[in-house]
Amino acid sequence: MNSTNEAEKRLKLLQVHYAVDIALFDVSIFQCLAFEGY
Repeated sequence: MNSTNEAEKRLKLLQVHYAVDIALFDVSIFQCLAFEGY
């Protein structure tokens, strides 16, 4: 078993997870601002 490889995989998954969370958060805020603008 290569533990460093496992750690890198987990780190990448975490980074992707956070990137998706932030992207969804940005989209929701953008939608709120867009609706407020109308």
